Amino acid sequence: MVKQAILLLLVQIVATNCRIIPSIGESTNTRELQKDVGRRTGMTDIPDQLDWRTQGVVTSVKNQGALGSSLILTIVDMIESDLAVRTGKLNILSIQQILDCCPTCKIDGLDSVGPIVEYIHKFGLERESDYPYHQGVNSSCKYNSKLVVQGTTGVLLEMVISGNETDLKIICATRGPVLVVIDVTRSFQVYSSGIFYDEDCDPNNLNHAMLLVGYGTEEKEDYWIVKNSWGTEWGNEGYVMMSRNRNDNCGIAELAFSAIITLIPIEMKSAKYYTN
Repeated sequence: MVKQAILLLLVQIVATNCRIIPSIGESTNTRELQKDVGRRTGMTDIPDQLDWRTQGVVTSVKNQGALGSSLILTIVDMIESDLAVRTGKLNILSIQQILDCCPTCKIDGLDSVGPIVEYIHKFGLERESDYPYHQGVNSSCKYNSKLVVQGTTGVLLEMVISGNETDLKIICATRGPVLVVIDVTRSFQVYSSGIFYDEDCDPNNLNHAMLLVGYGTEEKEDYWIVKNSWGTEWGNEGYVMMSRNRNDNCGIAELAFSAIITLIPIEMKSAKYYTN
């Protein structure tokens, strides 16, 4: 019931600037969709291993510091990556701009998805170099529309309601890095290395956003490559390898978001790994 309430709330608050993708795995058109994904990406199969970091489309690990909310950082992370996939240019975008100029973006929990996306959709984002981050410390709004990065205005999100890890793999391989929401436990907080699995995670208690940047297999154990926002001293230089295909560990496939960016047609960085 908790999960259903969260999903209903999200549908209501992001209806203006989001599109909802039903579960690929449960769709009657699953086979046709997968064929279309392969056709548009130039691939006949989804790759078994993928790490978007090797494509140069993932920015450095951020530290949310006193900010408290991981959603702002992760949404910005995802937009940075999607822009890089589309344009071949990796921009570090301003988080501080959102903190200073969008008071409703700092409300607790998943409720802030709607205001964050609405703000970026309307105003776009400047570069970090033009509007530096102060780790959660607010100041007066210094927004300059002339410095907004092309492609950040008009941003939409697609919300994937699934619970199916195959769906998540397809979205990551064909669209780029994906925002995921998990249940954070004590064991996750002290993670340092290896493939993380916690049988006590609750997929109905989604409370922390991170950026899924790839997946693979190590010694016959499948994993996800996930970028956190707790700085490089946490985990494996800011990343965690989360168990994949093991009962939807910590709810990683329950709810995900993919960015939709509209640009004047330009050459893609890698047609192999992107479709729109």
